[in-house]
Amino acid sequence: MNDDVITKTLKQVLDILFLNNPIRSSWGFLFGVVLACFEPAFAPVIVDLLKVDFSEVPMIGWLALGLLVFNIPFSAKKEKVSLRKEEALELIAQGEKAGMSKLEVKQRFRNLVQACTDEIANNEELQNEVDRLRQQLKSD
Repeated sequence: MNDDVITKTLKQVLDILFLNNPIRSSWGFLFGVVLACFEPAFAPVIVDLLKVDFSEVPMIGWLALGLLVFNIPFSAKKEKVSLRKEEALELIAQGEKAGMSKLEVKQRFRNLVQACTDEIANNEELQNEVDRLRQQLKSD
């Protein structure tokens, strides 16, 4: 497998993760960064307890772990990306192959993400869940 195929596949996976569950994906990304930052501080303890050295794990490994931890447990009970969103992603990819400018491809991705966030913002049930979580965080 060449690097272009791997990069393209990773980009599609990340697009789907962030479109499907932007909140959990963002938390997972942040968790990966935190793990990567604090790993050197806890390395001696981890090596003593687990006899495993994580010092050679690259940043992308920590980010992937964070995304997995926050997305895998909830992927079974969450709706998959809607067909309409998948079709939009596929059409953008086809346009890119057909010679669409990079600027237009970026703009179309931004429009798709904006449409998804607008959909979330207009979803009353989801807004109630967000408000409930905010209250819960304030009380903790």
